[in-house]
Amino acid sequence: MTADPGRSDLPSLVEAKRTLRRMATERRRALAADGDIVAAGMAAADLVCSAIRPDPSMAASGYWPLESEFDARPALARLHAAGHAVGLPVVVGAGHPLLFRRWHPTLALVRGAFGVMMPPPSEPTIEPSLLLVPMLAFDRDGYRLGYGGGFYDRTLALRRKAGRTIAVGIGFA
Repeated sequence: MTADPGRSDLPSLVEAKRTLRRMATERRRALAADGDIVAAGMAAADLVCSAIRPDPSMAASGYWPLESEFDARPALARLHAAGHAVGLPVVVGAGHPLLFRRWHPTLALVRGAFGVMMPPPSEPTIEPSLLLVPMLAFDRDGYRLGYGGGFYDRTLALRRKAGRTIAVGIGFA
């Protein structure tokens, strides 16, 4: 079997990303342990609601934080209070984009794929135009390092084809 000359660096890229994910997770855990997580979440909510100023008709999505992940819940609550339809992601399956089920602050969530909390299947789906996207890390050019499943990559590509989409990466600096 001969190697594909165009893909000779693929194993090193995969390993480099794996190393970066491990390092970013360790740094994030340290920040979460030492930092004021509540203040950070409130600051992100202020930024999303005042600097971005989403159109009131826009549906929005966020995520429920895992472990030391940046907490976007204050932004979700503010968006909901401002009248936006808000959704949380649901993993349909490997290789598929996410779908988003409607969320509100008093909704009882269920545990889904990867241990992520999500609205129950009885909640309707929404099509968000504003997506708050979790990040492990990012570079100076704004490229996001996620968890490696490609769910948000596929979702953002699909949403952008459907029309105007604003993606806001949420994470620690």
